[in-house]
Amino acid sequence: MRKAIEGKDLAACDKIPTKEDSVICRNTIAITLAKEKLDASFCGILDKKENQNTCVKEVFYDKAEKEGVAVCQQAGTEEEKRDCEKEYYFTMATQKNDITQCVNLKNEEDINECGQDFSEWQKFK
Repeated sequence: MRKAIEGKDLAACDKIPTKEDSVICRNTIAITLAKEKLDASFCGILDKKENQNTCVKEVFYDKAEKEGVAVCQQAGTEEEKRDCEKEYYFTMATQKNDITQCVNLKNEEDINECGQDFSEWQKFK
């Protein structure tokens, strides 16, 4: 299994005799490729829908952080777009230590939530 993961070889994962190890192998490679390539299509390889959804969100967050908030508009649903933008502006606020990043959000509820999260973050940094 180790060689398959290191080589990012999904076909080798399929040859692993125990189903559980094969799934672990495929999931590990899928997450690695999705994050490395910032490509959410690899998330579809994951065995559970909830893991696929989490993976897609994380890829969009990472990609937005690298390329800008406009990436969030490529997310699937309106809720996913909103979550991506919230995560983006909160991340920018913490990276720049600047709560005013939160005001870039589109609605008052999200702005307030971002500000509260930022204040909590400052207590523990």
